[in-house]
Amino acid sequence: KKTKMSEQARAAKQINRMFILDNINKHKKSLLYLTAAVSCTILTAALILLKKKVDIWRENKKLSSKVEDVYDVIIVGAGSAGCILANRLSEDKNLSVLLLEEGGNDQGNMEISTPLAALLLQKTEIDHQLQTVPQVNNYNRISNWPRGKVLGGSSSINWMVFVRGNKEDYNLMSQLGCKGWSYNEVLPYFKKLETRLGSNQKDPVEKFYRGTNGPLFVSTTSPSGKHGIKAHNLTQKFVEACQQAGIPYNKDYNGKEQEGVSYVQTTTKDGERMNTSRCFIHNIKDKRPNLRVRTNAKVTKVIINRTTKTATGVVFVDPSDPSVFHSVRARKEVILSAGAVHSPHILLLSGVGPREQLENNNIECIHDLKGVGENLLDHLMVGYVSTTNNKNTMDRATVETFYNVMKYLLFKSGPATSQGLESIAFLKTKPNIRQPDLQLHFVTAGGYDEQMFDNFGINGEAYKHVTHGFTTIPTLLHPKSVGKLYLQSNSPFVQPIIDPHYLVAQEDVDLLVYGVKLAKKINEQEAFKDYDPKPLLDPELIRDYEYDTDEYYEAFVRKWSSTVYHPVGTCKMGKVSDPMSVVNPRGLVYGIKNLRVADCSIFPILPSANTNAPAMLVGEVISDFVKADIHQKEMSNNINDPYDTLRPVTSSSSTKIIKIEKSSNAENQTLITNQKKQLAFVLRSNL
Repeated sequence: KKTKMSEQARAAKQINRMFILDNINKHKKSLLYLTAAVSCTILTAALILLKKKVDIWRENKKLSSKVEDVYDVIIVGAGSAGCILANRLSEDKNLSVLLLEEGGNDQGNMEISTPLAALLLQKTEIDHQLQTVPQVNNYNRISNWPRGKVLGGSSSINWMVFVRGNKEDYNLMSQLGCKGWSYNEVLPYFKKLETRLGSNQKDPVEKFYRGTNGPLFVSTTSPSGKHGIKAHNLTQKFVEACQQAGIPYNKDYNGKEQEGVSYVQTTTKDGERMNTSRCFIHNIKDKRPNLRVRTNAKVTKVIINRTTKTATGVVFVDPSDPSVFHSVRARKEVILSAGAVHSPHILLLSGVGPREQLENNNIECIHDLKGVGENLLDHLMVGYVSTTNNKNTMDRATVETFYNVMKYLLFKSGPATSQGLESIAFLKTKPNIRQPDLQLHFVTAGGYDEQMFDNFGINGEAYKHVTHGFTTIPTLLHPKSVGKLYLQSNSPFVQPIIDPHYLVAQEDVDLLVYGVKLAKKINEQEAFKDYDPKPLLDPELIRDYEYDTDEYYEAFVRKWSSTVYHPVGTCKMGKVSDPMSVVNPRGLVYGIKNLRVADCSIFPILPSANTNAPAMLVGEVISDFVKADIHQKEMSNNINDPYDTLRPVTSSSSTKIIKIEKSSNAENQTLITNQKKQLAFVLRSNL
């Protein structure tokens, strides 16, 4: 019987083998064609990828090649404002423009273009990796301050949230003496820079407030995902819960009113980041011979004629060879657009700033300008995390799958098209104030993420057990605590000391405590019942304080609050009569001719916004000021000179030789040698 069965099995196998061979022979040509097609597709894709890599290599080489000796306008910093300045100024074919960027090219970096990868960009080579000094009122925490060191600046590494700010922000600036910055005056510039995807221009309100023909693409998160990111289920629950908690729904916080809860608007299109280099530079740099973009160029100082107090150019180095200094002259203007940390830093290194600070660092004071580095303002936030057993979140355990990766690579869809921050709310904590003073950010993740904890400088060892959750983030819009930055060395390669004075004012603490209580209230609403959220408690604080008391929440705020990366104000814009003003309302530096600042450092107040959009506004507004001032100067033959921004000086500054201290440290000796080379180079340039 066994023999018979084995014979039958062998016969069946033989028949099956013959059937397979028959089918193979029958479809041999088809299989060959299919194999050839797949092979060709793979080969073509490999060749395309190789060509792209070669093109990017050539582009990088071109961007870092030698520049001419002189240009009409030199822009320092290719960030959110700098890229727009370069675009708008180079529209004039008779104006030669040089755009200098310390970092490299953003093209070809998939982590930049992928929204979900925003978290991974901090503490990399495209981040300046700045840090504050320990904050006494913030549990002696040191905050990481990421700043973009790449074409596009911080618009290449931020979380892409697009918020213009409140009308009253700009009206207040105007009242403080900043002519040209009222809301009615800046609204046309906001419209000019954007193309809002899905904008209904038949709606008169929408048409009045939103633009549809600008270079920057702005999409809106929604449940359908029709004109932007498809809102996660948690995001929809948050919007619903806010309304249950008494916060009204607002379909467009960048429109008529800011107050209310909204789906977030982002600088994305077709599942990819739209940074300023992509929208304003890459599509024009090879078409405009009067525009030169130079990467890997760290500006170490502005060259200023000591007698006439006129900016005549800049000195820069290639970070790959910091011992060699290059100079380039500006016929008309030098514009600092290096951000709220590096613009004041360059001014200080150039001899423009508080005399005592400069002389203490052995820098000759060319112009005593007390406000440089002062008035440092920043948004502070605190994350209220709710844990859940529901796995429908955007935590890593859920989104980091092969399926989601392929979905994004092939179709630019899925979780990777979102950075996880999909809703925000603006609200007034008191009925008698003119504008919202508290903002809520909502993130569809709350599980332990080592990268996230590291980015915010938080020890997360006690929370490794948390795999799923979501985070509501109260954010202080108008802090009373004011900080400053100042030199720790006269070397351009040593970052300045950043002291934001977080939570010095008790009012700031009280407002964030209010925000935490509100977050708790929102997360307890009926909308979240399917998630059954539980508050994530701090095990150390629970030992010392009773949970759900003001004492616990104040300690929670002081321990867990962090920066939202929105520094402004360090080159304050204001009236000539204000001794702390650094620039006039047109961005011109007081006391120095042909030198201008154009970035968020000029804001005298902190806008009620994630500051990327206000930074872009600065680029748009200042570019028109530059064009008008240059034209006026040429036409008037220096009569009523718009560059005459000198304040009355009580005593003339005497020339002082820069001293370089001796050091036995080998690294410092190398630094001193470089400083000597730079000093000799600049002296020759001035002569």
